[in-house]
Amino acid sequence: ISGVSQQHILIVFLLAGLTSFLTAINSIYASIPPALQRYDIVNKINLSQLAVYNLGALVLALLGFQLKAILALNFLTVAGMTVAYRVFSQKLLPFLRLRFAWDKQELKKLYSFGIFSAIANISMSAVNQFDRLLIPIFLGPTQLSYYSLPGNVAQKTTTVVGSLGGTFFPMANELAAKGEVQKLGEIFRKVIRNLSVLAAATTASIMVFGEKILRYWLGEEFAAKGYRVLLVLAVTYFLL
Repeated sequence: ISGVSQQHILIVFLLAGLTSFLTAINSIYASIPPALQRYDIVNKINLSQLAVYNLGALVLALLGFQLKAILALNFLTVAGMTVAYRVFSQKLLPFLRLRFAWDKQELKKLYSFGIFSAIANISMSAVNQFDRLLIPIFLGPTQLSYYSLPGNVAQKTTTVVGSLGGTFFPMANELAAKGEVQKLGEIFRKVIRNLSVLAAATTASIMVFGEKILRYWLGEEFAAKGYRVLLVLAVTYFLL
């Protein structure tokens, strides 16, 4: 990052940190609608946030604004999403009064329950980011671009499949509660087959049109260097 303004970097990190803090706060409210199987609310809020952020970022980029403005926009959209989830959560559970406090007993109970999940999440993040740490160290920061940007395209396979797979949860929860294990197994096999076909179709589309996607998105030179990386990553994310 030599040659880049230290003040600019500080503001970028500050905005990223504030956004991360808000995301953590939002996770409390955002857990209520899916717990009550109100995925319609989840989809409306998330799609609204994505639309506002992506369109806003595009407008800012076209007007010549830089990373600080885009991160500020991200912070504002996450703040709006947090408010929306809080309002809907209060409507769904009007008797619930959430407040933030320090409670040693609750903290102990939560950590003893969730520590393994936390370790798993940290481990998964470490694995997913480890390659992005090694590449610039040994090959230079430029090579990271030829790896991470094609990776963003290939990752759409897991995004699509994961979003659709999440809708299986309420059904599985209900059948498991009723003890209908055989029916649950049958539906699970159908879901796996359909998601496997969808993942294969998405992966095949990325591999066939990957060179064109990179060329129109990032230019001829980048496509020539990044396309082979995209092919490997497309297969990797299919397996994931």
